[in-house]
Amino acid sequence: MLVRRGRKYGANIYGITQRPAESDKTLFGNCHVIHCCYMQWANDRAYMAAELDMTVQQMILDRSKLAFIHKDMRINCTDFGLLKF
Repeated sequence: MLVRRGRKYGANIYGITQRPAESDKTLFGNCHVIHCCYMQWANDRAYMAAELDMTVQQMILDRSKLAFIHKDMRINCTDFGLLKF
C-alpha cells in the first residue's frame, strides 16, 4: 500500500531484498531505479533478468569484485560497475 500510494504523493520508497523472486511485484512495477548486486540463487537471477530486460547470462556478476548493475527505469539506461570504497 505504501508503494502505490507513496508514489502518487511523491514519496521516496526504498525497497531492499535479498530474495527478489519472493518479493512483492508491486515494488518492481513502480520503481524508478534498480540497483542489483550479485545473487547466488538461479531463480533470483532469472527473476531479475526479466525485470531488467536482460539475459540470465548478463546477471552473472563477479562477487569478488563487488560488481553491480544499475538501471534507471525512467530513461531505460543500464550501467555496469564495481563498488569502490
